[in-house]
Amino acid sequence: MEKLISEKRFRPDLFYRLNVVNMVTPPLRERSDDIPLLINHFIAKYAEENGKKITGVTREAHKLLMNYSWPGNVRELENVIERAVVLSQLEMLDIQDFSEINGRLLYGDEDFDPETGDSESSVEIANSRFSSSNLDALDGRAIEVVVGEVEARLIKYAMKKFKYTKTRVAKFLGINRNTLDKKIKDLKIDY
Repeated sequence: MEKLISEKRFRPDLFYRLNVVNMVTPPLRERSDDIPLLINHFIAKYAEENGKKITGVTREAHKLLMNYSWPGNVRELENVIERAVVLSQLEMLDIQDFSEINGRLLYGDEDFDPETGDSESSVEIANSRFSSSNLDALDGRAIEVVVGEVEARLIKYAMKKFKYTKTRVAKFLGINRNTLDKKIKDLKIDY
């Protein structure tokens, strides 16, 4: 603000009139104790507004929300909770109700688009590995091959994240342990 005043883009008298109490609030990621209180507040607010009987979040969802960095601070948390409340059909918000947070944690904040579930990272995989001529050669198998690439990347990420504990990896991916083993074999994933 002071820079704007020195550049004559903001009136100093107005600044001093508005600047009665100057408060600096640390970002939400530095106030993790506030997150559960805010979650409960926003759930109660939006459940009442939308006529829902949502009472809270599951342990897994709570852990997810606590581990996220909240670059958009309280407003982002409020929007995420509101969306989850509006869309959920359950009495407790679960991890799948927060797909945009899952995506951002997986792909990085700036890459994930919660509206489409797209990530620059997965698109880049497809673009870098599969030119249009390569895709033409896949005749009838394009989706299978491209999805396989993305699945392999996701499995490798999860394996590293959970120190190669397959039970935890399978739970994170939302699949059965046997399905994980089959995918590792079929996709020829080395770890």
